[in-house]
Amino acid sequence: MDLAKEKGIDVIFVQKGFDLRSARAVATEIGARIIETDPLEKDWLANLKNFAKLLRESVK
Repeated sequence: MDLAKEKGIDVIFVQKGFDLRSARAVATEIGARIIETDPLEKDWLANLKNFAKLLRESVK
């Protein structure tokens, strides 16, 4: 947790369909937000582009 705070981690990516309890606990502890992604979406190319956009925005 200390390293995540030190490095300024403010986003946690979680795959849809997985239990969010652990991610929420970590996010609360380090002051991060959670973004759910779905790697199994039918339109995988659009999904990949959207994920790239989310990653880009998360490092600004």
